[in-house]
Amino acid sequence: MTLRQREVELLDAAYSTGTDDQSWLAGIHECGAALFDGHIGAFTYTATLAPDLTTHFHDIVGAPGFSDALVRSHSASERTCQRASYLSGPVVSLRASLGALPLSPAWEPVHALGVQDAVAAIACDPDGALVVLGFCIEGQLALDPRARRALARIAAHLGSGHRLRRRPKRNGDTEAPMAVIDGEGRVLHARGDAIDARESLRRAARSVDTARSRGAGESQLDLWTALTDGRWTLAEQFDHDGRRMFIVRENEPATRASHALRARERKVAALVAAGHPLKFVAYELGYSRGVVCRDLRSAMQKLGVATRAELIALHGSIVAASDSVAR
Repeated sequence: MTLRQREVELLDAAYSTGTDDQSWLAGIHECGAALFDGHIGAFTYTATLAPDLTTHFHDIVGAPGFSDALVRSHSASERTCQRASYLSGPVVSLRASLGALPLSPAWEPVHALGVQDAVAAIACDPDGALVVLGFCIEGQLALDPRARRALARIAAHLGSGHRLRRRPKRNGDTEAPMAVIDGEGRVLHARGDAIDARESLRRAARSVDTARSRGAGESQLDLWTALTDGRWTLAEQFDHDGRRMFIVRENEPATRASHALRARERKVAALVAAGHPLKFVAYELGYSRGVVCRDLRSAMQKLGVATRAELIALHGSIVAASDSVAR
């Protein structure tokens, strides 16, 4: 199986429904562990990064013995390590992200297992929700640009799929979809704001289909964005007759309440403050990089900040629930 096929399989797993969180994570881990050769074990976990940059683990799947060592080491490490690990972009090497910072003695339980470094796809939502898919390395795993781009796309979809699972349910059930699109790209149903978004949703469904095709390349995979118009997630499902269709749901990231900023500017500002590069923000939201750059400039001007460091100092890297706009 090629890297592209494995990536598509993993993106499907990110949006799987009908399972509990631990089973969902196990499915991602099973797909992710087969992505690359050259590692001595994979690990996958969900956690919450608090505004004070402490990490609270939820579910974890990993190589035997490694999971406990990872939690012990991580929980005892300095907050500078947490920032370097989770707020440095979607693809992180632990040693590279720490730079000149020494590895804390807290990591000795991991080193005892022969692990010298770890490379991971990091999905850090602005509200601090984390999904991490990582690979333990004895020496150095050299990621070529193609593999790095694949991990970045995977991080975006893990974050989107995880956010979709965390959306509040109505009466204990999954809320009704905003739209349904069949395998031919026809909109079978749309309601609310999805009515005006039908053409964008049709294009998104065709992009997913193209990315799935056997001959699809890197550029086609780049068109399978994590969101459409910064708001909609398309998840493939099959009805009882085996017909393929896309279920469309609202799935916006958390943003900090601000009367000064438009909704799109709030999203861009929140993702940039969480350490996401502009190209990655564009892929996460389904906008062009030009649109994201303009929205960031506009947001910074309105907020009276000149640099990203000032934006982070004013906005905060993590949006606390009490400060966020209701989704």
